[in-house]
Amino acid sequence: MLLKSLLEKDFNTLVDEFENHEKDFRELKDNHIGTNFIISYITSRFVMSKQIIKEATRQWKEDRLYPALMDYMNLTLPCADQCPLQPATA
Repeated sequence: MLLKSLLEKDFNTLVDEFENHEKDFRELKDNHIGTNFIISYITSRFVMSKQIIKEATRQWKEDRLYPALMDYMNLTLPCADQCPLQPATA
């Protein structure tokens, strides 16, 4: 009788754990597309920013501003569109 009770308890625990794992797997399966999209978007932005910052550093050493860096950082000069960036010095 005691052995049967222990087996039933262990079996019920096993079934509960299986249901929890199944629920977790369903949640993972439902969210993986969105998660993969976010990860790939962030990764691509990091790759882009690395290239922009490298080029901005090269141009800065030549005393020039790099317009793509200004756009990437969403920075504007006080004169806005009235003064071009080409003659600006770093």
